[in-house]
Amino acid sequence: WFQVESNPGLQAVEQEPNDQLKEAILVAFPGVLNGRLQKPGDRDHFRFKASKGQRLHCLAMTRELGSPCDLYLSLHKVDGSRIALAPQTRETVLNALIPEDGEYVLRVEDLLSGGSPEHIYRLDLQDAFFGLALHAEKTEYVAPQGGTVSVKVLAERTGFKEPVELAVA
Repeated sequence: WFQVESNPGLQAVEQEPNDQLKEAILVAFPGVLNGRLQKPGDRDHFRFKASKGQRLHCLAMTRELGSPCDLYLSLHKVDGSRIALAPQTRETVLNALIPEDGEYVLRVEDLLSGGSPEHIYRLDLQDAFFGLALHAEKTEYVAPQGGTVSVKVLAERTGFKEPVELAVA
């Protein structure tokens, strides 16, 4: 058995050398990037054109593909100045608002500077990010048998402004 991922967008495959910002491979945005961090400390750079006000939503896939890596993603201007950094959470997602028309570079590296032929990744680059995530404030709650417990629910809104109704049965 083997796993196959598909996407209707344009696909790009990482090619060395692209360890330095100036070696960034030109790719389509929106699109999909497939790559491999081949050795410890390997970095991959991808360059794309974007317009002011455009949104970048970059979703990383590694572990679900059987890869041992956790990605560290950052978005830069072509001069190297950093615009955005993906927060280190269970799912690596980089969201950014493009500040001006031009070219931008996405830097991909392993969080722990690892790398091997098994360190594969897939990045889905979309030009919109909207959503809603609900999280309980705590991870554990204790309720007496037959009793009740109050749970504070936090809402993370990304472009989603509609009212939210939450019910628990």
